[in-house]
Amino acid sequence: MKIKQVRFKNINSFYGEHPPIQFTEGILAQTGLFIISGPTGAGKSTLLDIITLALFNRIPRISDGDGRGLSKEKILAEGLIINRQAANQPRTQAYAEVDYELKGKTYRSRWSMDKNRNGNWNDYEMEVALLPEGKLLSSRKRDVPGLNADHIGLTYEQFIRSIVLAQGAFDKFLKASAGDRSKLLEQITGTDIYRKLSQRAHQKSREFDELVRDKDREVSLIHLLSDEKVAELVEQRKEIDSRLKSIELDLTFYRNEASLIDVIEAAEYELTRLDREKTNLVNRQQAFAPKAEQLIRHELVADLAPLLADIANAETNRERAALDQQQGQKIVDNLQTEQRNLVSQARLLTQRPTLSEHTFDADLNTFRDEVVALTQQLQNEHNRAAQPIQAIRSTLEAASRDWFGLFSPNDPVQLLIQTTQQKKVIGTQLVQLENDYPLMTPERLAQEIERYVEQATQLSRLIELQKLQQDRL
Repeated sequence: MKIKQVRFKNINSFYGEHPPIQFTEGILAQTGLFIISGPTGAGKSTLLDIITLALFNRIPRISDGDGRGLSKEKILAEGLIINRQAANQPRTQAYAEVDYELKGKTYRSRWSMDKNRNGNWNDYEMEVALLPEGKLLSSRKRDVPGLNADHIGLTYEQFIRSIVLAQGAFDKFLKASAGDRSKLLEQITGTDIYRKLSQRAHQKSREFDELVRDKDREVSLIHLLSDEKVAELVEQRKEIDSRLKSIELDLTFYRNEASLIDVIEAAEYELTRLDREKTNLVNRQQAFAPKAEQLIRHELVADLAPLLADIANAETNRERAALDQQQGQKIVDNLQTEQRNLVSQARLLTQRPTLSEHTFDADLNTFRDEVVALTQQLQNEHNRAAQPIQAIRSTLEAASRDWFGLFSPNDPVQLLIQTTQQKKVIGTQLVQLENDYPLMTPERLAQEIERYVEQATQLSRLIELQKLQQDRL
């Protein structure tokens, strides 16, 4: 990895935006070694913080226990990254940017943080791009540190121990004793793991040495046999192998016999099961014999089934017809009773004791004709009575218009004479009306009208009863 350029703005003691620091041009490119010097607070460590901040969002001077990097809240609480003068200004910005070269490719990693229009700090942002075309590789702030670590090949902890030493770490290394320098060097470079590996390897070597010594002791306890004994054991082994082969043959034979016995037992079990099924079938056949006989008889009469069904239907229809006949007879009886009641009412109405069911229509028609004739006679009498009534009304009106006007209230004697004369004239006219219409009296006229009205009402009721009787029939 080769750092080519560093740019920053409003980081720690550096207020505002400063020209980029070029490591590949000018005097820094010509020398292989240079010193960053200056009084306390000048910003020497800030240059190193800019590099780690732009790459990993972490700096050695702010502890990061969870390893997830700095948050906006922690940055504002510590107050060690953003310049204090710039932090008090609205719409200000702070950023750290590093260009580095690796395997012929140049990358630019950037960390930034700015205020919004309300004067509050937004959360920090990070991005990494490929130069010179500026192709953006990632703008997810959680992914940029890991992407830089993959490019560089070092994690943040390895980077600050090998590439950038934390502030004060090198001074401690120079002033420490030999043992402390060894421990400090291990801490700076991360090589304490090798010391632990060496200790572990030494421990494992000691364990294996103990194991080898134990095996040697076991081997020393083993006694070697003579050649004669070995030959004897070989012969015994051959004999045992021969016996094993014979036993394997016998075992194969007995296995075949056992298989055959199993087949025989299975066959016997199957025969027993078949015998049981046969017995069950015989028993079921004997139990089904009566039903079988019924089934045979049923098959014999199956052809007669339609005729039997017709007979059953005919019987059902006959019973239904008998029931309908009974209901019809009840209706006829009720109608006959109603007819007798109607005939009795007609006898009372028409005053004909000889009226019967046979002469009902004829007598009723005759009675209707009589009622119509009486109604017509009544109308004629009414018309005839209208003439004298009109004559009387005209006379009265004439009297009220003529002779009453001749009376003089100032001459009582003359008034009495005129009234007597007019009374004689009216009496004469009334006598003439009685002679012309001897039967026309007010009482007789009212009685005839009432009688005709009653007859008309009875006739209407009789007609309704006759219509109802006809509808029922």
